[in-house]
Amino acid sequence: MIVVEKRDGSQEAFDPLKLSAAFWRALSPVGEPHERACYLADAVAFYLSTQRGAPVSSGGIFEMGITVLTHAGLHRSASLFSGYRIRRGARRKRLQIRHERDLLTQWDKSWLVELTRQAWCVRPTTARIIAGLVEHDLLAMDDPNAPIAFARRELPRTYILDQLTTRISELGLADTVPV
Repeated sequence: MIVVEKRDGSQEAFDPLKLSAAFWRALSPVGEPHERACYLADAVAFYLSTQRGAPVSSGGIFEMGITVLTHAGLHRSASLFSGYRIRRGARRKRLQIRHERDLLTQWDKSWLVELTRQAWCVRPTTARIIAGLVEHDLLAMDDPNAPIAFARRELPRTYILDQLTTRISELGLADTVPV
C-alpha cells in the first residue's frame, strides 16, 4: 500500500482518484479529455508502487504531478495545476476561525477531520473527504482577487460546524447520531 503523509502529519492511503480529479481540474480548461487525467494518475500510481519504502508526502505527489504534466507536453495544464495549489494555500492562510471567548485560530482542516471522524464514527479517509468538501465551500467564498495582506476572513466556529452538518446531511449520514 502506498502511504501519503499530509501537511498536518496525518497519513492516508494513496488514492489515484483524488489525483485524477486534481489533474482533471488542470486538463479540462485546455480541452483535454477526462481519460487523460485518469491515465496520468495511473502513471503516478504505477511509479509509486515500484518505490517500496517510506511514505510519500502530499507535496511530493504534487511535484510528481507537475513533472508528469510537463513531460507529457501539457505545460498550460502544469501551470494550472500549480496555480490551483498556490491559490488554495493563500486562501487557507487568510481564513481564521472565531471560537468561544473570542479565541481566534488559523484555519487547519485537520481539526474538522478529527471531529468528523469521532462524531460520526466514519473512517479517516471518509472524514478527510467530508472535511475537504466543507473546506472547499469555505474557500470558494473567498475573493480570489483580494490582496492577501488585506483579505483576512474570520468565520465563527459554529458556522463551520453548520456547514459540516449540512454536508453530512447531503451525504445521507444525518441519520447517524454524533457521539
